[in-house]
Amino acid sequence: MGTIQFVATRFGKKIASDTEVDAFADYLDAKTYQSALCDTAIRLSNRQGNGYFASIMTYKNLSQLKDFRPFIRGMQIPILVMKGQCDNQPWGATNEYLNLFPNHKFKLIPNAGHFINVEQYDKYIEEIKNFLLH
Repeated sequence: MGTIQFVATRFGKKIASDTEVDAFADYLDAKTYQSALCDTAIRLSNRQGNGYFASIMTYKNLSQLKDFRPFIRGMQIPILVMKGQCDNQPWGATNEYLNLFPNHKFKLIPNAGHFINVEQYDKYIEEIKNFLLH
């Protein structure tokens, strides 16, 4: 996969079919999904043909963008930041949002991982509604 990604991002060439790389991406997603949930017995469905090549090219393009954080730092736009208790993403990423946007509301959601809407759907919707209404 490393070679496939290298050739695609450096030379714009596919050396494997979409079907092959999408199947591998589905396999990786299944492993990743388990690490992103509190309840590891939950089995999230694969995206089936998730567009692996589109994903790696999008990531490549995003990595080449100019850092926009200096332009948004300190904006007074109200934002809601939710993080699941079992989220597999580092706290530093959450802290960066909180530091960039001083007018934030932070909610730690118990018994949820990265996919809060899957494990705590009602709480997820409730927090969004409360944020939008207040």
